[in-house]
Amino acid sequence: MGKDKNNGIKVISLGGQGELGKNMYVVEVNEDIYLLDAGLMLPEDEMLGIDAVIPDISYLMDNKERVQGIFITHGHEDHMGALAYVLKYLPAPVYGTKLTLALIKTKLKEDGFNGRATFTEIDSDSLLSFPQAAVSFFRTNHSIPDSVGVVIHTREGAIVYTGDFKFDQAATELYKPEIGKMAGIGEEGVLCLLSDSTGAERPGYTTSEAVVAKDITEAFHAASGRIIVACFASNINRIQHVFNAAAASRRKVAVVGKSLQRVYETALNLGYLKVEEELIIPINEIGQYEDRDIVVLSTGHQGEPIAALQKMAKQTHKQVTIKKGDTVLISASPCRAVNLFYPKPSICYTG
Repeated sequence: MGKDKNNGIKVISLGGQGELGKNMYVVEVNEDIYLLDAGLMLPEDEMLGIDAVIPDISYLMDNKERVQGIFITHGHEDHMGALAYVLKYLPAPVYGTKLTLALIKTKLKEDGFNGRATFTEIDSDSLLSFPQAAVSFFRTNHSIPDSVGVVIHTREGAIVYTGDFKFDQAATELYKPEIGKMAGIGEEGVLCLLSDSTGAERPGYTTSEAVVAKDITEAFHAASGRIIVACFASNINRIQHVFNAAAASRRKVAVVGKSLQRVYETALNLGYLKVEEELIIPINEIGQYEDRDIVVLSTGHQGEPIAALQKMAKQTHKQVTIKKGDTVLISASPCRAVNLFYPKPSICYTG
């Protein structure tokens, strides 16, 4: 950065405000543009025939030569799922952590992206220098590892973008936030805070993942038949809980869903999931085991959980049909699929 003041600082939301998904912020510092996240949103019920909703990037296309980089906070599709579209029109480098970039690359391949893109791996200690600003990062606690917040340092103060986050005093090493670094950023002075934490408007605090893991394990031990777990494909923390509970209750796990398989394999190969190889079986082998020995871990189209359960309940899923005696655990909010099940599931878990 030079020594002159930043006379022109703008923060523009292209998505993510007042909605779950489609996260994308534009930060302008003089002539430079810094793009924070590039997410998609799952369509509402009335959006028939639409697979995904993405931000309007017309402004960025008109100013693409000014874009210094695209900074992705974590590997959830509501923060990086629109990249296949965005990168067609914005030849800007993409910055992200190790797991985030790995998930982005597999997602781009799945979306049929055949353009050119530049990826730069960062961690929470990285410091990047640009003509009008410097960019640093800090670790946050989220349901997926390698999540970071982004700090754009201008001469008028810091612009801090948290990405999705929560605080969990019992967070394991992969998920521990850098609270001390956050405090240091605040002490230096923050010009603008862009904070994203689902449910933050409600009083109280988020239940610890340690409590969730305990509840899941207890549900696994209590179930007498098959267990069907539906979760978002990129909720790696929850996926780890399921594998841990399956191991503790001596059950086998069959993974169902293209998005879930992609995330599971990527996280496993990079060491962000710890799973014993003998725990996993193909879905076509579940009939070879007693019902009490089986867990089906599933997700639906675009990695969301409800659509797959609807098909299972209506007996239109190609591989699994919910039957009497099954226990269904739903890791999503709200638990809007309950009335679709017959016979009624033993448990509906949300969180």
